[in-house]
Amino acid sequence: MQEAPHTSTDGAIRAVHLVELGGSGGIYHHTLAVGRALRDAGVAVVVHTAADAEVLDDGLDKCACLAWPRHLPRGVRQAVTAWRFVTGTVPHLVRAGQPGDIVHVQGLLGNQLTAWLIMRLRRRGRSIAFSPHNTFARSRRRIDDATIRWMARRAGIVITFSEDDQRRVGEWGAPVVLADLVHHIPTPSDAEIDEWNDRFASRPVALLAGQVRADKRPDVFVEACRIAEVSAAIVGPANDGEDLIRSGPDSDLIRVDGYLPLSSFVAAVTTCDVVVATHAVGSVSGPLSFARELGVRSVAPAIGGLAESVTVAADGLSASDFATAITTALSAPTPSAVDFEATAETHLGAYRMIEHAR
Repeated sequence: MQEAPHTSTDGAIRAVHLVELGGSGGIYHHTLAVGRALRDAGVAVVVHTAADAEVLDDGLDKCACLAWPRHLPRGVRQAVTAWRFVTGTVPHLVRAGQPGDIVHVQGLLGNQLTAWLIMRLRRRGRSIAFSPHNTFARSRRRIDDATIRWMARRAGIVITFSEDDQRRVGEWGAPVVLADLVHHIPTPSDAEIDEWNDRFASRPVALLAGQVRADKRPDVFVEACRIAEVSAAIVGPANDGEDLIRSGPDSDLIRVDGYLPLSSFVAAVTTCDVVVATHAVGSVSGPLSFARELGVRSVAPAIGGLAESVTVAADGLSASDFATAITTALSAPTPSAVDFEATAETHLGAYRMIEHAR
């Protein structure tokens, strides 16, 4: 991998190191979209990510700087990952590129580990941009919420993706800008579209996508679909919400477990009738953003920033509230796909704010 050139003498941002160490999922796909936009604007970009990151035709320079021991039991895996991150990945990222380069941290690799990275980058005098993607801790622990606030205040700029998050981060006293939550979206093959049309033969179909976590309340989603008399599709890897899914012998539930190739995921979103988020708490949602970019109807509760760009916002958090919203969304006009053209301009403007403040 060639080392990216540093910031030019005329103040232009010439090199950005994007740090997303998961290597799959919505934050990774967003990171790739930002990287491509910056590259097309003439900026040198390196994406620092997992050794087993999803291979996509994005044309970006990758640095595989964290090897996840995914085969190990959960507790052992977490310990090994933390050790590798602290002793190898963080020193590497602190030294990456030139002192004037921007280091943009995307997402949270555990609050305390990400805080350690930001602290080390700050001590080295690096220019730090931070996109936490969630402005709250799913653990609901005060120490984790406090850690997110601590990181935001120590970054040179925080980039958020909803007006609600922008307001919240501003109240913390951190410098913040608002950007569109864009994703790298490949074109699905005809075979992938046909495959999902076959799966979604019992129309209409409501889709709950992404990791099946308890905070997404998949049980509420299934019940809402039953009330609305639509087929429920849950697509994504099992997590702590899998046990909440209840489907009887006559249920229309369509369950596809595991991570999908990105093009297949895009095909699933494209061919469903409405994308639904039944979260009880949330900042932003990757699947909802995919729906917006692809011109697909969507439903979410009026909490956090989830409802800012959906077709219909549910009036409450009950299954009946979501059923009503789903029914309303299905009769609404199909929204137009959104093509975000200001991604590079927004991010470069945010990065220049760091340099101006230094």
